[in-house]
Amino acid sequence: MRKTKSDNRRPKRHPQKREASRLPVVPDDFEAVTEADRRFFERHPARSHRIRHTSRAELAQADRIDHALDAPFPGFRWFTVIRQVAPGARVRVYVQAPELCDTDVAEEMAAQIYREVEGQNTRDLTARLVGALKQAGAM
Repeated sequence: MRKTKSDNRRPKRHPQKREASRLPVVPDDFEAVTEADRRFFERHPARSHRIRHTSRAELAQADRIDHALDAPFPGFRWFTVIRQVAPGARVRVYVQAPELCDTDVAEEMAAQIYREVEGQNTRDLTARLVGALKQAGAM
């Protein structure tokens, strides 16, 4: 039996399946961290900002996506500053600070630190996120 040209073709992959295979897999330990943030904002509905110690899962995730956080300076550690844009939509930035810094700070202080740490890329990302949420009717 002779093969025709069409017999030699590889089967076409569905475009959605190809796109889905490119999406990053979020490890369970990282999901646990984001779930803790969600619960924090649920318990504190008047808050839009939070500061906490950066988790090992976040450090590993940053490394996996080629945005590794350098080893902190001696006597310093990484802190995560989170801004909740809307329920379920949060943006986080990382900052080094002295190890003994308190994370139990008022909303005003957390918001000020966030504004001081966020860069233009974070502002652009947040603006796109807010635009998408408004367009979807979620804000």
